[in-house]
Amino acid sequence: MDARRLNLALLACALLGCGQRSVAGDDAAVELGPRADGKVSLEGSPLLDGRQPLPDLRTRDSSPGCTSSAQCGPTSYCHLDGDCNGVGTCKPRPMGCAKNYLPVCGCDGKTYGNDCEAYSAGASVAAKGRCCTDLEDAYQAAVKAAKKCCALCEMVDPCTKKVKGSLACPCETFVSTTNAAEVKTLTSLEQQWQAQGCKLVGCPPVPCPEVKSASCQPTSVGAGACVDSSGP
Repeated sequence: MDARRLNLALLACALLGCGQRSVAGDDAAVELGPRADGKVSLEGSPLLDGRQPLPDLRTRDSSPGCTSSAQCGPTSYCHLDGDCNGVGTCKPRPMGCAKNYLPVCGCDGKTYGNDCEAYSAGASVAAKGRCCTDLEDAYQAAVKAAKKCCALCEMVDPCTKKVKGSLACPCETFVSTTNAAEVKTLTSLEQQWQAQGCKLVGCPPVPCPEVKSASCQPTSVGAGACVDSSGP
């Protein structure tokens, strides 16, 4: 139906007060009907030229949030803002990060060089500093290094420095006093452990043995290791 015929039909319906009718067009049907004021209502009908009105984007549901990066796109991560068990928002992953070393523990249990590196890997940050498990591994490695001693010079290199054998358990052990750098590392790791509020985990069900002393036992020519001994 051309525009002239459609206009005439609308005018006739308005003048005669016709009931609701359908005026068929080439592309769509337009429902016509009188309103309370006697005018023709086109509400709910497609536009006369066949086009549909655009949807109201303001009524679209907003994202409910995320609990893991798996719920975000491949170029985004779930930012949980320190609460790994909470609800966060998807944010873009950084394209590049500075090389400054300010370690953080990610919600995935891994230690990253800084928060940007964590976000880039798709992990939110749980706490500043290295993860507790990484601190424990580093501490035990430092204890092993601090136990190295000179088997042929026991009086010069005695095993008399008492330290914790593990951060996760309070059992004590002896290391060599000459390994000053390793002993300093042990102190630093223990301070980090306490600052992050790491808890005692994985302790054996038996009490710690009462260590009385240690001796430098040879493991190879000129080298040895501090071995604990218990006294009566």
